[in-house]
Amino acid sequence: MSDLVVTVTEDDIRLGDQGDPESCAIALAASRALNSHVSVGYTWVFDMDRDITYDMTPEMRWFVTKFDEGEEVFPRTFEVNKAILPALES
Repeated sequence: MSDLVVTVTEDDIRLGDQGDPESCAIALAASRALNSHVSVGYTWVFDMDRDITYDMTPEMRWFVTKFDEGEEVFPRTFEVNKAILPALES
């Protein structure tokens, strides 16, 4: 079972900004799914309101790369899990 389901729509693709981690197609979709402000990196989706990081799947990384390069991408759904982060040394 996944922790987060992100459905990228045609509107997300049309309205998303290439190369913008807070308004690319996946960021728009993840923001909607989480009802939160998110930032997208190459390997993660970060919920900035809740301070939670989700690991991107290889398929999501491919999608981000193609979207940012201006190549054609299509609506789809991704299932992701919370990242397991190493404990901080105190």
